[in-house]
Amino acid sequence: YTAPKEYRVYTGQPEFLPEMLEFLAEPLRLIVIGQLFLTGLDPQQISVSFKELIVIGRVYVSSAEAKSAVESIANIIGGGISIVPPEHVRWLGESILGPEFQKAPIVAVGKLAVATGLREIPQGLALFR
Repeated sequence: YTAPKEYRVYTGQPEFLPEMLEFLAEPLRLIVIGQLFLTGLDPQQISVSFKELIVIGRVYVSSAEAKSAVESIANIIGGGISIVPPEHVRWLGESILGPEFQKAPIVAVGKLAVATGLREIPQGLALFR
């Protein structure tokens, strides 16, 4: 993909937090190759923070309204947009879910193996591939 000079390119798993927005001089023109986490931003913050968003991967947001805000500015070349409850803990890559995490809501992005000491997968678990 050819990235014009005025675009920033992020690879990996960047996450934008509300406190980062005060440092923006103007809305971002952003290309993300990987996974972009916008679960901490509300729809209004998404709309004013990005001028253009090109995604080759996945975008994670916390509501249907935030998903609509991303859809209005994004060009999804590959992948898509997923809604993740904001209270979920995020795990990336290959992880092992053990008994100590039975009560924590978790979002696993990637492979999740279940430890032998865990009898069942907790109800609060959301798995995104």
